[in-house]
Amino acid sequence: MELGDTQAVYKELRAMEQLADELRQPAQQWYVAVLRTILALFAGRFDEAKQGLFEVPVRDFVEVQQTYLIYREKGLVAEVVEETERSIKELPTIALLRFLVADLYCRLGRNEEAQAILNRFAETDFYIWVDNDKLAGWCLLAEVCSSLDDSTHASRLYELLLPHASRNAVSHPVCAFGSVSRYLGLLASTLGRFEDAERHFEAALDMNKRMGTRPWVAHTEHDYARVLLARGTERDEKALELLGAALATARELGMEPLAGTVSARLTELKRGKVPPEPTFDGNRIEDASA
Repeated sequence: MELGDTQAVYKELRAMEQLADELRQPAQQWYVAVLRTILALFAGRFDEAKQGLFEVPVRDFVEVQQTYLIYREKGLVAEVVEETERSIKELPTIALLRFLVADLYCRLGRNEEAQAILNRFAETDFYIWVDNDKLAGWCLLAEVCSSLDDSTHASRLYELLLPHASRNAVSHPVCAFGSVSRYLGLLASTLGRFEDAERHFEAALDMNKRMGTRPWVAHTEHDYARVLLARGTERDEKALELLGAALATARELGMEPLAGTVSARLTELKRGKVPPEPTFDGNRIEDASA
Protein backbone atom coordinates (compact mmCIF):
# COMPACT_ATOMS: atom_id res chain seq x y z
CA MET A 1 0.00 0.00 0.00
CA GLU A 2 2.77 2.42 0.94
CA LEU A 3 4.57 1.71 -2.34
CA GLY A 4 1.37 2.50 -4.24
CA ASP A 5 1.04 -0.95 -5.81
CA THR A 6 -2.74 -1.23 -5.57
CA GLN A 7 -2.94 -4.31 -7.80
CA ALA A 8 -0.76 -6.20 -5.34
CA VAL A 9 -2.81 -4.83 -2.44
CA TYR A 10 -6.07 -6.23 -3.80
CA LYS A 11 -4.38 -9.54 -4.60
CA GLU A 12 -3.17 -9.87 -1.01
CA LEU A 13 -6.59 -8.82 0.30
CA ARG A 14 -8.29 -11.62 -1.64
CA ALA A 15 -5.86 -14.13 -0.13
CA MET A 16 -6.50 -12.70 3.35
CA GLU A 17 -10.28 -12.92 2.86
CA GLN A 18 -10.01 -16.59 1.94
CA LEU A 19 -7.88 -17.39 4.97
CA ALA A 20 -10.08 -15.40 7.33
CA ASP A 21 -13.14 -17.29 6.09
CA GLU A 22 -11.39 -20.60 6.71
CA LEU A 23 -10.00 -19.72 10.13
CA ARG A 24 -13.08 -17.90 11.46
CA GLN A 25 -10.88 -16.07 13.96
CA PRO A 26 -12.37 -12.72 15.09
CA ALA A 27 -9.02 -10.93 14.89
CA GLN A 28 -8.52 -11.94 11.26
CA GLN A 29 -12.11 -11.11 10.36
CA TRP A 30 -11.66 -7.68 11.95
CA TYR A 31 -8.47 -7.09 10.01
CA VAL A 32 -10.05 -7.93 6.67
CA ALA A 33 -13.06 -5.70 7.44
CA VAL A 34 -10.96 -2.63 8.24
CA LEU A 35 -8.78 -3.21 5.18
CA ARG A 36 -11.86 -3.27 2.96
CA THR A 37 -12.88 0.05 4.48
CA ILE A 38 -9.48 1.70 4.02
CA LEU A 39 -9.50 0.68 0.35
CA ALA A 40 -13.06 1.93 -0.17
CA LEU A 41 -12.08 5.27 1.39
CA PHE A 42 -8.96 5.44 -0.74
CA ALA A 43 -10.92 4.87 -3.95
CA GLY A 44 -13.68 7.34 -3.02
CA ARG A 45 -16.40 4.74 -2.43
CA PHE A 46 -17.59 6.58 0.66
CA ASP A 47 -20.99 4.89 1.03
CA GLU A 48 -19.30 1.50 0.89
CA ALA A 49 -16.73 2.66 3.44
CA LYS A 50 -19.47 3.88 5.77
CA GLN A 51 -21.31 0.59 5.46
CA GLY A 52 -18.06 -1.24 6.16
CA LEU A 53 -17.79 0.45 9.55
CA PHE A 54 -21.00 -1.29 10.62
CA GLU A 55 -19.60 -4.65 9.55
CA VAL A 56 -16.47 -4.41 11.70
CA PRO A 57 -17.08 -6.83 14.62
CA VAL A 58 -15.23 -4.64 17.16
CA ARG A 59 -15.73 -0.87 17.63
CA ASP A 60 -12.36 0.75 18.27
CA PHE A 61 -9.85 3.47 17.37
CA VAL A 62 -10.00 2.53 13.68
CA GLU A 63 -13.71 3.29 13.53
CA VAL A 64 -13.24 6.74 15.10
CA GLN A 65 -10.60 7.74 12.57
CA GLN A 66 -12.27 6.27 9.51
CA THR A 67 -15.60 7.84 10.48
CA TYR A 68 -13.97 11.26 10.72
CA LEU A 69 -12.33 10.89 7.31
CA ILE A 70 -15.62 9.90 5.65
CA TYR A 71 -17.45 12.83 7.24
CA ARG A 72 -14.60 15.18 6.37
CA GLU A 73 -14.88 14.47 2.65
CA LYS A 74 -18.67 14.66 2.81
CA GLY A 75 -18.62 18.03 4.58
CA LEU A 76 -20.23 16.76 7.77
CA VAL A 77 -17.46 17.21 10.34
CA ALA A 78 -19.76 19.17 12.67
CA GLU A 79 -21.55 15.88 13.35
CA VAL A 80 -18.44 14.20 14.75
CA VAL A 81 -16.74 17.03 16.67
CA GLU A 82 -17.48 15.69 20.14
CA GLU A 83 -16.54 12.11 19.27
CA THR A 84 -13.29 13.14 17.57
CA GLU A 85 -12.22 15.47 20.40
CA ARG A 86 -13.11 12.88 23.05
CA SER A 87 -11.02 10.23 21.31
CA ILE A 88 -7.77 11.99 22.27
CA LYS A 89 -8.54 11.48 25.97
CA GLU A 90 -9.88 7.96 25.56
CA LEU A 91 -7.09 6.80 23.24
CA PRO A 92 -4.01 8.84 24.21
CA THR A 93 -1.51 6.46 22.58
CA ILE A 94 -2.98 6.89 19.08
CA ALA A 95 -0.87 9.74 17.67
CA LEU A 96 -2.87 10.23 14.48
CA LEU A 97 -5.95 11.32 16.41
CA ARG A 98 -4.24 14.56 17.44
CA PHE A 99 -3.59 15.44 13.81
CA LEU A 100 -7.17 14.66 12.86
CA VAL A 101 -8.32 17.03 15.59
CA ALA A 102 -6.01 19.76 14.24
CA ASP A 103 -7.50 19.17 10.80
CA LEU A 104 -10.98 19.33 12.31
CA TYR A 105 -10.24 22.70 13.95
CA CYS A 106 -9.03 24.14 10.64
CA ARG A 107 -12.24 23.06 8.95
CA LEU A 108 -14.31 24.65 11.70
CA GLY A 109 -12.35 27.89 11.55
CA ARG A 110 -10.87 27.29 15.01
CA ASN A 111 -7.44 28.28 13.76
CA GLU A 112 -5.88 29.19 17.12
CA GLU A 113 -6.57 25.70 18.46
CA ALA A 114 -5.19 24.11 15.29
CA GLN A 115 -2.11 26.32 15.54
CA ALA A 116 -1.60 25.28 19.15
CA ILE A 117 -1.43 21.60 18.16
CA LEU A 118 0.98 22.40 15.34
CA ASN A 119 3.19 24.44 17.69
CA ARG A 120 3.18 21.71 20.31
CA PHE A 121 4.60 19.16 17.88
CA ALA A 122 7.06 21.68 16.47
CA GLU A 123 8.55 22.02 19.96
CA THR A 124 9.66 18.37 19.76
CA ASP A 125 10.77 18.66 16.10
CA PHE A 126 7.54 16.94 15.03
CA TYR A 127 8.42 13.77 16.88
CA ILE A 128 5.71 11.11 16.50
CA TRP A 129 6.10 8.20 18.90
CA VAL A 130 4.28 5.66 16.71
CA ASP A 131 6.26 4.81 13.57
CA ASN A 132 3.12 3.69 11.78
CA ASP A 133 1.62 7.18 12.16
CA LYS A 134 4.65 9.25 11.16
CA LEU A 135 4.12 9.62 7.43
CA ALA A 136 0.37 10.15 7.58
CA GLY A 137 0.78 12.40 10.62
CA TRP A 138 3.32 14.67 8.97
CA CYS A 139 1.09 14.87 5.88
CA LEU A 140 -1.92 15.90 7.97
CA LEU A 141 0.21 18.54 9.69
CA ALA A 142 1.33 19.73 6.25
CA GLU A 143 -2.33 20.31 5.36
CA VAL A 144 -2.84 22.19 8.62
CA CYS A 145 0.31 24.22 7.97
CA SER A 146 -0.94 25.10 4.48
CA SER A 147 -4.40 26.00 5.74
CA LEU A 148 -2.91 28.30 8.39
CA ASP A 149 -0.37 29.70 5.88
CA ASP A 150 2.31 28.92 8.45
CA SER A 151 5.65 29.33 6.68
CA THR A 152 7.49 29.11 10.02
CA HIS A 153 6.88 25.37 10.39
CA ALA A 154 6.48 24.51 6.70
CA SER A 155 10.23 24.34 6.09
CA ARG A 156 10.88 21.63 8.71
CA LEU A 157 7.90 19.54 7.66
CA TYR A 158 9.15 19.77 4.08
CA GLU A 159 12.54 18.40 5.16
CA LEU A 160 10.91 15.51 7.02
CA LEU A 161 8.66 14.51 4.12
CA LEU A 162 11.08 14.98 1.22
CA PRO A 163 12.83 11.57 1.59
CA HIS A 164 9.39 9.92 1.30
CA ALA A 165 8.20 11.79 -1.81
CA SER A 166 7.58 8.59 -3.80
CA ARG A 167 5.45 6.99 -1.07
CA ASN A 168 1.74 6.71 -0.43
CA ALA A 169 1.04 8.23 3.02
CA VAL A 170 -0.40 5.27 4.93
CA SER A 171 -1.34 4.79 8.55
CA HIS A 172 -2.07 1.09 8.40
CA PRO A 173 -4.77 -0.18 8.64
CA VAL A 174 -6.73 3.03 9.20
CA CYS A 175 -6.24 5.34 6.24
CA ALA A 176 -4.12 6.41 3.29
CA PHE A 177 -3.75 10.01 2.18
CA GLY A 178 -2.29 9.53 -1.28
CA SER A 179 1.05 10.63 -2.67
CA VAL A 180 3.40 12.33 -0.21
CA SER A 181 4.39 14.60 -3.09
CA ARG A 182 1.05 16.38 -2.78
CA TYR A 183 1.91 17.48 0.75
CA LEU A 184 5.36 18.56 -0.36
CA GLY A 185 3.60 20.69 -2.97
CA LEU A 186 1.40 22.28 -0.30
CA LEU A 187 4.43 23.06 1.86
CA ALA A 188 6.48 24.39 -1.06
CA SER A 189 3.66 26.73 -2.06
CA THR A 190 3.33 27.91 1.55
CA LEU A 191 7.02 28.76 1.40
CA GLY A 192 6.54 30.61 -1.91
CA ARG A 193 8.61 28.03 -3.82
CA PHE A 194 6.18 27.71 -6.70
CA GLU A 195 8.44 25.86 -9.15
CA ASP A 196 9.07 23.16 -6.55
CA ALA A 197 5.34 23.07 -5.79
CA GLU A 198 4.47 22.50 -9.46
CA ARG A 199 7.02 19.71 -9.70
CA HIS A 200 5.63 17.99 -6.60
CA PHE A 201 2.02 18.33 -7.75
CA GLU A 202 2.88 16.81 -11.14
CA ALA A 203 4.46 13.84 -9.36
CA ALA A 204 1.47 13.55 -7.01
CA LEU A 205 -1.01 13.59 -9.88
CA ASP A 206 0.91 10.85 -11.66
CA MET A 207 1.09 8.62 -8.59
CA ASN A 208 -2.48 9.22 -7.40
CA LYS A 209 -3.89 8.46 -10.85
CA ARG A 210 -1.79 5.32 -11.06
CA MET A 211 -3.09 4.17 -7.68
CA GLY A 212 -6.70 4.90 -8.66
CA THR A 213 -7.35 7.13 -5.65
CA ARG A 214 -9.87 9.53 -7.15
CA PRO A 215 -10.39 11.72 -4.04
CA TRP A 216 -6.68 12.49 -3.81
CA VAL A 217 -6.44 13.11 -7.53
CA ALA A 218 -9.20 15.71 -7.16
CA HIS A 219 -7.56 17.34 -4.13
CA THR A 220 -4.23 17.48 -5.96
CA GLU A 221 -5.83 19.02 -9.06
CA HIS A 222 -7.33 21.77 -6.93
CA ASP A 223 -4.07 22.41 -5.05
CA TYR A 224 -2.08 22.49 -8.29
CA ALA A 225 -4.54 24.92 -9.88
CA ARG A 226 -4.18 27.31 -6.94
CA VAL A 227 -0.41 27.46 -7.47
CA LEU A 228 -0.77 27.99 -11.22
CA LEU A 229 -3.22 30.85 -10.66
CA ALA A 230 -0.85 32.43 -8.15
CA ARG A 231 1.98 32.35 -10.70
CA GLY A 232 0.28 34.28 -13.49
CA THR A 233 -2.19 34.38 -16.36
CA GLU A 234 -0.07 32.29 -18.76
CA ARG A 235 -0.98 29.27 -16.63
CA ASP A 236 -4.70 30.03 -16.33
CA GLU A 237 -5.79 27.63 -19.07
CA LYS A 238 -4.18 24.64 -17.37
CA ALA A 239 -5.56 25.80 -14.01
CA LEU A 240 -9.07 25.91 -15.43
CA GLU A 241 -8.64 22.41 -16.83
CA LEU A 242 -7.49 21.10 -13.46
CA LEU A 243 -10.34 22.82 -11.61
CA GLY A 244 -12.89 21.43 -14.03
CA ALA A 245 -11.62 17.90 -13.53
CA ALA A 246 -11.54 18.34 -9.73
CA LEU A 247 -15.11 19.67 -9.69
CA ALA A 248 -16.44 16.79 -11.80
CA THR A 249 -14.88 14.19 -9.50
CA ALA A 250 -15.91 15.99 -6.30
CA ARG A 251 -19.52 16.19 -7.44
CA GLU A 252 -19.60 12.57 -8.57
CA LEU A 253 -18.16 11.30 -5.28
CA GLY A 254 -20.20 13.65 -3.08
CA MET A 255 -17.18 15.55 -1.76
CA GLU A 256 -19.20 18.62 -0.81
CA PRO A 257 -16.46 20.84 0.70
CA LEU A 258 -14.13 20.38 -2.26
CA ALA A 259 -16.94 20.82 -4.78
CA GLY A 260 -18.02 24.04 -3.07
CA THR A 261 -14.48 25.41 -2.96
CA VAL A 262 -13.74 24.64 -6.60
CA SER A 263 -17.12 25.88 -7.81
CA ALA A 264 -16.63 29.21 -6.01
CA ARG A 265 -13.14 29.56 -7.46
CA LEU A 266 -14.36 28.88 -11.01
CA THR A 267 -17.19 31.39 -10.61
CA GLU A 268 -14.81 34.11 -9.50
CA LEU A 269 -12.37 33.30 -12.27
CA LYS A 270 -15.13 33.86 -14.80
CA ARG A 271 -15.69 37.26 -13.21
CA GLY A 272 -12.01 37.97 -13.70
CA LYS A 273 -10.69 37.60 -10.19
CA VAL A 274 -9.43 34.83 -7.92
CA PRO A 275 -11.54 34.42 -4.74
CA PRO A 276 -10.14 34.49 -1.23
CA GLU A 277 -9.72 31.16 0.48
CA PRO A 278 -13.11 29.80 1.59
CA THR A 279 -14.02 29.06 5.18
CA PHE A 280 -15.95 26.12 6.61
CA ASP A 281 -19.11 26.21 8.67
CA GLY A 282 -18.55 22.58 9.67
CA ASN A 283 -21.07 21.05 7.31
CA ARG A 284 -20.88 22.94 4.07
CA ILE A 285 -18.33 25.13 2.41
CA GLU A 286 -18.95 28.81 2.93
CA ASP A 287 -17.71 31.11 0.18
CA ALA A 288 -15.77 33.96 1.75
CA SER A 289 -16.32 36.10 -1.33
CA ALA A 290 -20.12 35.93 -1.13
